[in-house]
Amino acid sequence: MLGSDADVALAAERVSGMRLLNGGQICLCPDYVFVPRSRLDEFVAGYERSVRAHFPTWLDNPNVVSIIDDKNFDRVTALVADAEAKGARVLTVAAPEEADALPRRAGRRIAPTVLLDVTEDMAVASEEIFGPVLAVYPYDDPDEVIAYVNARPSPLAAYFFGSDGPEFRRFIERTTSGGVSRNDLAVHWGVEGAPSGGVGRSGMGAYSGRTGFLTFSHRRTVAASTAPTGLAQNILPPAGKAEADALRGFVAQALGAVRQRTPSTRPTEQP
Repeated sequence: MLGSDADVALAAERVSGMRLLNGGQICLCPDYVFVPRSRLDEFVAGYERSVRAHFPTWLDNPNVVSIIDDKNFDRVTALVADAEAKGARVLTVAAPEEADALPRRAGRRIAPTVLLDVTEDMAVASEEIFGPVLAVYPYDDPDEVIAYVNARPSPLAAYFFGSDGPEFRRFIERTTSGGVSRNDLAVHWGVEGAPSGGVGRSGMGAYSGRTGFLTFSHRRTVAASTAPTGLAQNILPPAGKAEADALRGFVAQALGAVRQRTPSTRPTEQP
């Protein structure tokens, strides 16, 4: 998400770099970006300019990473074709002499692509892209972005461009993701000692450093009894008053321990 005070040129450069890293085949690559409506054209122009600076050609450029296999090549090209057939504007960032030759199965080359006017019925709106394709959405109110993120499975990473102000704080407080980077992409993954991981469908558990050690360690409880009778025997029938009283006491003790660990949700009484 680009906040209202985001450096659009910086955001376009850094988003394009991460989107095209390894041909877009990295789990932390952004699939979509929200831009203030009044700055949409500025972002798209900056994105295109940055792509052309790093990849002036795409077809036979040895610096271009191919799509990993035919299956993913077909999947990504089908996402673009589906979006275009349903009304999306498709901007192919390729040299004029290459535009008609891309995508090309030989070498599995797909040109950097920007999708505009993406709607909910398009497959690209609900699938991970994993290729050099980016959906760009305009927004009028930051709450639109928050609602969009929350209506979908929590992403592995979320990105925000702008100052550390109320917009950013609202964004991170109202959304859930594996991690967050501000004014760059994926930098949170490299913070030494900080836990990294997803949430929900993007993964469960956190790794790196001590957190990773604990995540992959199994802590096993070992207990021994010194009581004269077994635990189950104390509550098996027939039970008299003494046994019933002992069971009530045990339950009361357990409930007391739970209440000590759980904050009260009852409203505070006013004097």
